[in-house]
Amino acid sequence: MGDYNASGIQGQQTQLNAAIVSSGKTEDVKDAKATLITDTTSKALKTEQKAEHPLNPNQVKQDAMRQQSLHAKNTERSLIRDTMRNAVTDTIESYNPKVTKEETINSLTNGTFIQRKLEDQIRVAKGDPDFKLEPAQLKQMKSYITVGNRAGLMAELKRVLGPEKAEKAEKLTLTIMDETKSVRQVSIESPERYADQLEGCFLKLMKNINTRVEGDDVRKANYEALQILREAFQSDAYQHLKEDESNAYVKMLHDINLKLYEETPLLDAYQEYGFNCMEDAGVTRDEVREMKTDTTENRAVFETKMMTAWTNLKNNKLSKIFGRIRSIVVNKLSALRSQMTSLGYDPRGEGENNAGAFYKETVNLKDDRTGEIVNVFTPSPTLGGVVSPEYRAALQAMQNHRLNPPEELNRSEEEMQFFEEEISEQKLSRPGGWVYVNHQDITKGAKSVLSKVIMRLNEELPLGAESARSKVIMRLNEEFPFSFKGITLTKDSKFYQAGMSHDVSWKKVKQKKFNSPGDLNRNFTELSNDFRKELLHENNFSVDKSHKGKGFYFPGKVEDWKKDIDNALNEADTFIHKVIKDNNVSYDQLTPQDIWELEAVYKEFVYAALSKAAEIKMLQQMGGNKNKILLTKACKENIDRGGAENAKSLWIIGRKNEDVLGCFFSRAAMGRFRAILPHRFQHFRSCIKWSSQDLFNQHLKEYLNKNFTHFTKTSSVESVHGKVEESVE
Repeated sequence: MGDYNASGIQGQQTQLNAAIVSSGKTEDVKDAKATLITDTTSKALKTEQKAEHPLNPNQVKQDAMRQQSLHAKNTERSLIRDTMRNAVTDTIESYNPKVTKEETINSLTNGTFIQRKLEDQIRVAKGDPDFKLEPAQLKQMKSYITVGNRAGLMAELKRVLGPEKAEKAEKLTLTIMDETKSVRQVSIESPERYADQLEGCFLKLMKNINTRVEGDDVRKANYEALQILREAFQSDAYQHLKEDESNAYVKMLHDINLKLYEETPLLDAYQEYGFNCMEDAGVTRDEVREMKTDTTENRAVFETKMMTAWTNLKNNKLSKIFGRIRSIVVNKLSALRSQMTSLGYDPRGEGENNAGAFYKETVNLKDDRTGEIVNVFTPSPTLGGVVSPEYRAALQAMQNHRLNPPEELNRSEEEMQFFEEEISEQKLSRPGGWVYVNHQDITKGAKSVLSKVIMRLNEELPLGAESARSKVIMRLNEEFPFSFKGITLTKDSKFYQAGMSHDVSWKKVKQKKFNSPGDLNRNFTELSNDFRKELLHENNFSVDKSHKGKGFYFPGKVEDWKKDIDNALNEADTFIHKVIKDNNVSYDQLTPQDIWELEAVYKEFVYAALSKAAEIKMLQQMGGNKNKILLTKACKENIDRGGAENAKSLWIIGRKNEDVLGCFFSRAAMGRFRAILPHRFQHFRSCIKWSSQDLFNQHLKEYLNKNFTHFTKTSSVESVHGKVEESVE
């Protein structure tokens, strides 16, 4: 993943300046010769040096939580800045582009974009003269036609034609790839204006990256860079050239944008915050590192200390009096605005809720193939009711990477085999797909009284914003069939919450009591049956009908997921009974709260299993010996539901305590100056309380081995900042 400090940048400064000079636009970049080691970077390095020393006692006494929050935010801002610089220098070093306006004009006027005409060939293969693709099929086929990938076309044709036509489909695909190629000339009235627009965005971005900033100006500069990227990705020139990475602007913008997602090492900012929160709860750094969760007693200590730290965070004022009033008002207005997509709500805020990476995980598949999964934090990738330009561009870049091999390699099976075995490993630097697990509420619902009234007046008005956001994200399955696989696992449904509310009153949950072992078994049998009905509801497999479903969405048909779901529930049943046995609790000792928590652990295991199923499915459909995908588990802002979910993900794979705790505490404090909402983390807390990480992982591995015969093991886990730890064997 690379070294994330600034040590490698100075030696690459000359290349960057040379590239800008070669563009003939040095007069537009006044400080292009400025060193890439800005005051901000120096400050970040000093911050890293200070990370070994706690804040002095006076600061901790006066305003500990506020100082910790600002410290983490400043570190994160600097890391983002460094990542942008690294992305630019790495791209220039690997590509060495000579960027000119004339090159872009030529690309716009003479660009070749491969199109495939498939309907006639499919009609012949099916032997049905009246065969017509349905609109949804045609829309999806166009994605394949545009990029012209042999493996993808073959898979899609097999799906459309049926398995009995597989051999004929394979021959047909080869024919299409080799003989039915056509070239489309781009018709643009004023390519010079479009070229100026794209070039202007690039030069503005270069100037932003090379501007010396410090303090709060770092946040403003980072947010400005994001806005420049959005402007570039919305430009007409980019829309025409987004599949043509022979254009230097397109390639560089794609690489910079992707690296901001997958290479900003957020844990570097969060670790220190986790330490500080636990120190405030009376736990030293060494004790945090050494705390174990392998026994019931150890888990109880860990959970108690974590909750003490959370209580201290909740009770501390995270800003001064006027700042706190402003924070409350902003939070309330932001929550109201987020419920109405028409107001253009941006979950990323204004540079305060940034994207970045947590860790990477390596999995071994059959035939000695491996996959690398990079867990990426990002809020909902939407602006109002549409997908954000930067997220759509990230998917486009990955789809380009997957589906546009060099033309000379696109001739024969032997050459394609060479491409898969040799070239794909060289291109691993760019991921080939993104698995997105959405935890927003995809069912049609509005939260505020005002939005409920308006929705009642107009059923089609998209004011149930979580539903609207969820749907546009899930539709990316059709728009980017090679580079996106999204599922929705609600964390707001009545079934999932099971009586949990904001005030976390355990008296409000169902008051269950077991009088015999049979009662215990029947309870989880009923839970499994109810969960199966929730997951396999017919509307969960249609984006258009998902708002009438149960809060879930899975791309494809019921039969595509039934095995995954059945196996996940079966393994969860085995797992939960092992959890109860390991805690040495008798059926008659379980309180209503205990039962709720055990059911929550059961649900979290199923969610983790289905999330992993989506990851393996994505890797399974990719060719080559070694592939990299990104993984995101997110709610609206990825602060509460997502904050707990991402902390749980780190806990499951055995990340260090400081990583788990830092992830758990940091986002709400940094983004909203508050503690994570208590009803949002009870499921995660229940996992820590009742199950060891080893037991959770053991049964997750059992599920994967039973469900995916090609999956062998999760061999190792590595954080994006270079620390390696063993995981499941």
